[in-house]
Amino acid sequence: MVGSNCYWTPGGTQGFAPHFDDIEAFLLQTEGAKRWRLYDNPAGQSLPTQSSPNFTDADLGDCNLEIVLEPGDLMYMPRGTVHQGVAMEDTHSLHVTVSTYQCNAWGHLLQKAVPAALQIAMEEDEEFRQGLPVDFLSYTGVVNSDAVTGCIVLQHGGSAHAQKEPQPAQQCCFTP
Repeated sequence: MVGSNCYWTPGGTQGFAPHFDDIEAFLLQTEGAKRWRLYDNPAGQSLPTQSSPNFTDADLGDCNLEIVLEPGDLMYMPRGTVHQGVAMEDTHSLHVTVSTYQCNAWGHLLQKAVPAALQIAMEEDEEFRQGLPVDFLSYTGVVNSDAVTGCIVLQHGGSAHAQKEPQPAQQCCFTP
């Protein structure tokens, strides 16, 4: 749940193109100095679950924060913050990034827990291994709710097409 990396950057150079990470990051500057620029996320992603590809300068909007970190300075960057760092011309930069919360969201927990719980249920409870009734789609799920939704409609012969306009749920048929 916690990791760390050290980054050494020669003076006047940039280690990585602008990007955002899928972690909460604490940067501790240990030697030299580095100029950091932070931007809004151009992809519009809040709390991303994967790091971004590299952004170009054209992708970025206005800089929200520009700061030079010197030895002993600590900066926190929330997950999804677009950032770029350039070592100062006259000195190298060495900083430690301490990362937290990578793959540590409710969705990540459920991705692991639900399949594991289902596997145990199938192994230990015969009811989970029984075949589905032939007509199970006629009395379960969205088909029998009062919701209105966009849907996939199965036509006679089994071909499917998407409905662009919301349809009453009873006209929808969802297949696994």
